[in-house]
Amino acid sequence: MVFLRVKPHTGMTLPEMIVTLFLSSLLILSLAQIVSTQLVNTQRLNRRIYLQRQLLTVIQMIRNDMRRAGYNMNTGHSAVFRQGNHVISLSLSADQMGYVYRLSPAGPGQFRQVVFKLSESEHVARLLLCEKSAAIPLTMAEAAQSDRQSPCFSVFDSEQIRVDEFHVSTTQTVRGKTTSRQVSVVLGVSLIDMPSMHESVHFSLTERNAL
Repeated sequence: MVFLRVKPHTGMTLPEMIVTLFLSSLLILSLAQIVSTQLVNTQRLNRRIYLQRQLLTVIQMIRNDMRRAGYNMNTGHSAVFRQGNHVISLSLSADQMGYVYRLSPAGPGQFRQVVFKLSESEHVARLLLCEKSAAIPLTMAEAAQSDRQSPCFSVFDSEQIRVDEFHVSTTQTVRGKTTSRQVSVVLGVSLIDMPSMHESVHFSLTERNAL
């Protein structure tokens, strides 16, 4: 009689397979959570970088333009708003700032008037830039008006960024017989879709020249 020797089964048993599948599922779930968290963190970082870049771009633009405030070529006196007392004028609420500088020695648009103002009249607070050119300096109120010919526009994308703060202040500095006026600007913004993501910048500069 011939006997066949049956080799013992060396594969996984059903309980072992169930345990292996369970552990694999836990591993895959953990990896998915790590990837998801990493994606969220990356998105937040990208949004913060976007907000910071937009803020720094606007601040640099304001700072560079403010350095031209009062420039009046070689006339011997500074260019100011009509009825203005300072090279850089502020509103009583300190949320509006403007100045004048000369672009050319003559012509209908030789004086450029610039006003930055906080507007909260709509559902999103915005920082508006109003620009007008004229043959003579205007009043600050006239320069701040928005019309068809010279509309004021938001310096940020109002669909993406809300302005939380725009405040301007001044201080007098006396050095010997010289008195200078320091102008400080604070600008704070946040993302509309992420209100908790807020950035702010502060800078100061001395008026170009006194009256």
